[in-house]
Amino acid sequence: KDEKAKQREQEAELNKKCIYAKDQLRQYEDSGYLYQLDKDGNRVIMPDEHRVAAINDLRTQIKKNCGS
Repeated sequence: KDEKAKQREQEAELNKKCIYAKDQLRQYEDSGYLYQLDKDGNRVIMPDEHRVAAINDLRTQIKKNCGS
């Protein structure tokens, strides 16, 4: 019983990661740009290379966690 419970927990965690990654990917693809906040709370726009890298990382996470 413990192994089945552990397996269900792991599957639930992967599903959670999958949903989060898909949502982030949709937001990143829909946005014109990404930004980070500096120490003063001001937006600093990230270069396009960083946006593309972030999108590719999310796609990798989706493949890993979602099995597709």
